[in-house]
Amino acid sequence: KPLTAAQRGTAYHTVFENLIFKSDADAEFIKSQLDKLKEKNILSEEEYKCVNAKKFVEFLQSHLGKRICASSEVHREAPFVMQLTPSEVFSNGGYDTTDAKILVHGIIDLYFKENDYIILVDYKTDKVDDKNTPEVICDRYRIQLDYYKRAIELSSGKKVKQAYLYLISSGEAALACEY
Repeated sequence: KPLTAAQRGTAYHTVFENLIFKSDADAEFIKSQLDKLKEKNILSEEEYKCVNAKKFVEFLQSHLGKRICASSEVHREAPFVMQLTPSEVFSNGGYDTTDAKILVHGIIDLYFKENDYIILVDYKTDKVDDKNTPEVICDRYRIQLDYYKRAIELSSGKKVKQAYLYLISSGEAALACEY
């Protein structure tokens, strides 16, 4: 039975989480990494078959991938929890209770230090086409990225300078936000 889109996305995220980042990685190096993930049962047979090694080579050889590889501080799958007021979460207002709190939690795919700033990266498997352009996809995830930015700044004390969506299907690093 073929994997669903969500299962394929999870497979790609699993590889990104475990992949050794080398800017000179080639298809052979990536294939050996995928083989190890399958051997360790980190990837199932179905997941192993659905991921394309070339997509990871494209990523590591991209400008963004090289920046990540050059960083001395890279964080992957970083969990966060923060409390926000309802008015910070819901834009439609109507909340008078100032002492109410909403717990927001998530996992940030990757962020890295570059100079004195943080660069945020979120992997997306959304299909890119004429209607679903990188700009449309970035707009769709902007609120999510803003939460990630806030969580990183609260926990690290460093300023997030840029947020990228890495669009796996097209191999594009789309600059979603510049702060």
